[in-house]
Amino acid sequence: MRLLCPILVLSTGGCAISPALDRYTAGEIDYFTEIAFGAEYGDVAEGIIKWEKDLRVEARGSPTESDRKELERVVEDLNGMLEPIQIRLVVENPNVVITWAPVLTFPAIEPNYEMAGNRYNVGYLWVTSRRGWIQRARILVATDETIRRRRHILREELTQVLGLINDSHRYPDSMFYEERSEQTRYADVDRALIEMLYRSEIRPGMRPEQVRAVLGDLTR
Repeated sequence: MRLLCPILVLSTGGCAISPALDRYTAGEIDYFTEIAFGAEYGDVAEGIIKWEKDLRVEARGSPTESDRKELERVVEDLNGMLEPIQIRLVVENPNVVITWAPVLTFPAIEPNYEMAGNRYNVGYLWVTSRRGWIQRARILVATDETIRRRRHILREELTQVLGLINDSHRYPDSMFYEERSEQTRYADVDRALIEMLYRSEIRPGMRPEQVRAVLGDLTR
């Protein structure tokens, strides 16, 4: 449902984050490395990618009032887990653009769009990063889907735009679940992954073994 553009990881950096969690299970750490170092389409990330600056999100296309309210809810949820960066809704100068549109128009809207075999992806993400820092992102949400499905797609894609690009079959209640889902709330494991990524110790460009070395000291 999303595509990661080629990533050049040349250096590491950091941001002062004070995550809510101090300890993680071995399973959560395994899940983090699976999600943070993979991509459903396109090039697999060789190192950690994340945002250094606030996300400025603009809604485009034809979102309904329900879609806009759900966007506000997702932003509020994520801002409760992201410090010091935040997500702000803007009407100009965005670095994240979310477009609600019929799925058949996706290829015309996003030149990097790919189908899932012979099926259209009803949610799609394209990320651009530089030296491990995410610079820009574009998200597509299909208006053909039901209200609940649109809510799930929006939450999934906006969460993955943080730098958690891959999907998995491991946890059916997770926002990163590979199969069709209508989940509209974060599982505890999702919150753990988001907080792990934005710990100050987890730096752009880190490889899996470096991440495991850091998080291994925080196992509970």
